Amino acid sequence: ACPALRARSLRPCDRCVADDLCPEVRGAQYRCDHRLKKCVAPSWNASVVLQECPEVNSDPRSWGAMCKLPCADQASPFGCAANNCLNEDFPCHWVPGCSSTESMVPAGLPSVSSACLRSCADHDLFANALYGINECDALKKAWGGCSVNSMWQICPVKCQSPECADRCQRDEVPDGAGKRCYQHVESGSMDCVDAIKRGHDCHCKCGSTYLAVSGTLYRKGGGAFTWRDQTQGGRRLDFELNATVGERFTISLAGESLSDQEGVYNPARMKIVEENSPCTHATNAVGVQGLLCERPPGSDLLSIAICDTFPALATPWLHRWTELSVARCGDFHVCHCNGDCGVRENWRLNGIVRIRPSSTAVGQVPAGCEAWMPTAPPLPEAEAGRTELRVDEAIQASLSVAGGLLALHRLAPADILTAVQRALAAYLESRSELLARNAPEPLDITVEAAARRRLRQGPERALAACADNNTDFAAK
Repeated sequence: ACPALRARSLRPCDRCVADDLCPEVRGAQYRCDHRLKKCVAPSWNASVVLQECPEVNSDPRSWGAMCKLPCADQASPFGCAANNCLNEDFPCHWVPGCSSTESMVPAGLPSVSSACLRSCADHDLFANALYGINECDALKKAWGGCSVNSMWQICPVKCQSPECADRCQRDEVPDGAGKRCYQHVESGSMDCVDAIKRGHDCHCKCGSTYLAVSGTLYRKGGGAFTWRDQTQGGRRLDFELNATVGERFTISLAGESLSDQEGVYNPARMKIVEENSPCTHATNAVGVQGLLCERPPGSDLLSIAICDTFPALATPWLHRWTELSVARCGDFHVCHCNGDCGVRENWRLNGIVRIRPSSTAVGQVPAGCEAWMPTAPPLPEAEAGRTELRVDEAIQASLSVAGGLLALHRLAPADILTAVQRALAAYLESRSELLARNAPEPLDITVEAAARRRLRQGPERALAACADNNTDFAAK
């Protein structure tokens, strides 16, 4: 189970995943207890085990596996771990140096397996199976507190045990403000899906959400979550960010099995493209700064863009790019590649960035921001004898289109008017937050054929070329 460790190299009471790791002491071969998952002597009963291997409630590192039913598995896939044991650290964060100097995961056990991706949450199913009470709120009320029957083991969040803080403080990457996903979720400021969409590393607090979308065909080699990754309730896990035009921001993409090499050796890349542009070969949108991604000189529009900016932070669960900005307003798509980014099929659509003007913007309007510029507030009720009031008005505008349409109008008058109507709507439309839709729509526009005056044309006007008259000039 632990190829990096020698047989019988552990000490009495050390955490274990298999009998052959436990020591032989004075002729007695210690075994890996099926409930504690610690090395114990074969002659010890339960009271002796607790005496020899004491646990301190305030110190999660001293706890056993808390298996409420025996867990005899000693090799991958450790199926009994998630079903029988409350301590989510078993077996994937259990024996130091199990697979290597840096990994505790037993041999043959994927880090995205059900034994490893276990949420740090209350165990309502255990409460129901053991005591016939469906949830921790009802269990705490029925028992009158968390100290009865070691309720804190079953309900670590409700009882505010140190378990989640210890595990997730160790495993999750903090955001720019130093807070981790479990702190946001347990404070109620966001749930697991919201936290993942905002770019938090939530694989400790929200392991079950990761497990639900792990190994999908679309991301069979790992990668950042895409628009196709959805919970059973249909909520998407792809990234979303609202940012201010011209101001710096950070993009953190959550996922699984992300490339974790450091610096320039990390093959992962990201780009910010125009909305609906293909991630397979598009370049950065105009105005994007902080990401280098462009086509080779002389290549055509279908050539794949070469992106050279590696992530500032990379773990198997999170990629982060910093010091980014966009100099124009609009909605832009975030595209990510986890490796071998010269291959089109390795690029994925992973989210959206909405760039808007500042709510206090004044002066020159940034490019593309006209539709989102804030309305100036009313003047004070009395300023130099003037009063400004908010008044609802319907603004109408007219324009005419001339040239080349008459012949088409004679053939199909209704069709040409409809075509002009749709073309104007597509050209003029912008997002209206008041109407909660794009405006104008084709039916908002009235198009009609106007009678026109035809100019009389003489032979000189119709036939003469535009040229200097040197003879007339000399005579004059």
